[in-house]
Amino acid sequence: MKIEFLFPELVTLYGEKANVEYLAKCLPQARLVTTSLGEGPAFAIPKKNPAAAPEIRSEERKILPPELCYIGSMEEDYFEAALESLRPYKKALEKYIKSGRILLATGNAIDLFGKKIEWKDRVYPDGHIADCTLEGLGLFDMVSVVRRDQTRHNSWYYGEFENIKILGHRSTFSRQFGGSSDPFITTLGGFGMNDETKQEGVHRDGFYGTTLLGPLLIMNPELTRYFIGKMCEISGEKAPSELFEEKLIMEAYHNRLAYLSKPDARYAMGALG
Repeated sequence: MKIEFLFPELVTLYGEKANVEYLAKCLPQARLVTTSLGEGPAFAIPKKNPAAAPEIRSEERKILPPELCYIGSMEEDYFEAALESLRPYKKALEKYIKSGRILLATGNAIDLFGKKIEWKDRVYPDGHIADCTLEGLGLFDMVSVVRRDQTRHNSWYYGEFENIKILGHRSTFSRQFGGSSDPFITTLGGFGMNDETKQEGVHRDGFYGTTLLGPLLIMNPELTRYFIGKMCEISGEKAPSELFEEKLIMEAYHNRLAYLSKPDARYAMGALG
């Protein structure tokens, strides 16, 4: 079993590295690999004809693709570098997620997978300010709008997916529009991926994208169990009977759930402190 972490040199915000580190703790038999910019991603490794893809790291060619691939939040200025590294592997990525293998994108990484990113009032390195549009990977019928000239959106979140109550928070300059044919989480409290929708994120086949941040899998042990179950189905391995430090994270989860599910809960960031 293998877990892939995409672009650790870019994904440095909100402690999101903890998502893959926690999965590795739950699945000690799994191999955690990191893919840096310019390297062939492990999800693109061919199963039958490694010689057909010489750009892929030679030491990885004989290893099957990961059961789960993860990418998290980054500074918006890094979008272009991430897109440039992923674009050559778009077809491989589509095949990967269609197979049911998991790609989990959190925070503003979701913006990479829509049709385009409309960036309002971008401040360039030389100081000039101008709007720009970045072409996304186009996996979803979704447009992201980035406005750093406005107040960052900060909030707690309460939603549901597959009868699992999802808790989290967001801190973002971007909003996502579209993607209604591929919903992920339904909002029960707080805000969806824009101010006019209850939809949070997009999901199709093995792709799960959400604007929620931070150690999402630690905050949501039942969601972690869901992903581990999927990974074990793919690998043919037996799922662990317990998550790593399950008692501790379940206690924290239920304490947070008790607050965020209250009828009078406030979701503006700071409401818990």
